[in-house]
Amino acid sequence: MLEDEGTVQGFAAILPREDRDTELDGLFIEPSAWRRGIGQLLVEHCKKIARASESVALHVTANPHAEQFFAFEVKLFLPSPNKLLIP
Repeated sequence: MLEDEGTVQGFAAILPREDRDTELDGLFIEPSAWRRGIGQLLVEHCKKIARASESVALHVTANPHAEQFFAFEVKLFLPSPNKLLIP
């Protein structure tokens, strides 16, 4: 969860997977906080947690409206568009 002056601006939820990778189960940013880097900060935080649990990838199932957001890491979406490899 990311707060700004006591107001929640966004949150992310991750879950462990049976294959030992991690699933980004939810990501929400208040519309008034869009385009401020909050989503990227939350995804980076999720990647750190996944890496600490020895996951190789953070799997993302995004709705079509969110696909442009996740394109910011397009070079890491290998081998499929819903698998973010953790460097």
